[in-house]
Order: sequence, then C-alpha cells, then structure tokens
Amino acid sequence: MSAPCISPVLLIFAKAPEPGQVKTRLCPPLSALQAAFLAEGFLLDTLVWVRQVWTHEIQIAYSGSPSWFEQAAPDLPRFAQAGGDLGNRLQQAFQFLGPRPVVCIGSDSPHLRPQTLQQARAALRQVDVVLGPAQDGGYYLVGTRQPLPIFTDMPMSTEYLLQATLAKLRQLQLSWTLLDPDSDLDTWADVQRLRDRLPFHSRQRLARLGEVG
Repeated sequence: MSAPCISPVLLIFAKAPEPGQVKTRLCPPLSALQAAFLAEGFLLDTLVWVRQVWTHEIQIAYSGSPSWFEQAAPDLPRFAQAGGDLGNRLQQAFQFLGPRPVVCIGSDSPHLRPQTLQQARAALRQVDVVLGPAQDGGYYLVGTRQPLPIFTDMPMSTEYLLQATLAKLRQLQLSWTLLDPDSDLDTWADVQRLRDRLPFHSRQRLARLGEVG
C-alpha cells in the first residue's frame, strides 16, 4: 500500500467543560464544579501542546456549547459532534473529514509526549490504523488512513474496547500498529499517578481545587 499523499489532520475530540457533563468519573472525590474546572485545564493544555508539535491541520469535534471553543481556540476549525453513542460520534466525525488520514485524541491526555503524535503520523504511511493503547483497556489515540467502519457497535468506554477493535481490524483485513501504552486521566487515581507529568494549566488547577466549590 502506498503512502497517502494528503497531510493528516489532527482531530481533537472534546466536550465543553461544563459541570456535570465532563469527567464525571472524578466525582467523587471531586464535585461536578471541581471536575469541570480541572477538565478545562486538561483541554487548555491539550490545545497548547498540539499547536507546538503538529505542523498540519488541526480540527476540533466538540459537544456542548460552542462558545468555549470560540473563545479558547478561535483560529481552529471546528464542527459539532453527531448524536448517538461515542462510537457513532467518532464514526461520523471521521467521515465528515473525508477520505484523508486522521489522528484523533481526546482532551483527557494532556500529558502525552510530543513524539506520540509524530509516531502516529509516521505509522499511517505504512498501515491502515494506528492505536494508542490505554491501560484501562481502551485507547487514548486512534488514527486511520481513511474513514473505516471500526467504531460503531463497539464496547466504547469499557475494558474490552481495544481487543474488540483489534478483532474488527482482523475481520476487515486491515493493517495496524500499536503505540506505547499510556493512560487517560479518567479517575482520581489516574490524576494522582500522573500528576508529575501534567503540564502547566492542569497542574495549576489541580493545586487550586480547594478554591472551587
């Protein structure tokens, strides 16, 4: 298979940091307001570091109010996520971007190393799909050379997601590669374990949680 000639787009899949709508697995011990406050730090850091390392197009697929993204990233193209479960929303977002390579991350991995995106971009020159395995059984990154039917009817947000995805790739006779395992910031234990790797906004907000009701 020849390398794609179209530069890959980096897709940030994100929710507006609204209390009760984001990082609900942090509650408890955090309140809904504290979780949203911290999630906003994660998202701000994600926007900072991807701008520094990604030299191609960046787009945002958002849910919730668009006003936060209009203020925080007015220069980045964005579009609303479709309805349905996470798998359907991912499938629709990849199709929306058209027949081109896409690397997708969420906003709950602001601690990812810059070389992770570089490795994902390079991998798509050789394989159909690249996955970043998360330690909870899902993945923190997914990239495809073109839209593929790999997200719908999948056990999203469960410990079985990665293995189910690999099984579907085998069924479709697609090639893939796995990046180094890492972790999303889904639970308070994740935050505590990775706090030394958190960038500026996330670390600052973590230190100020006591100021938030």
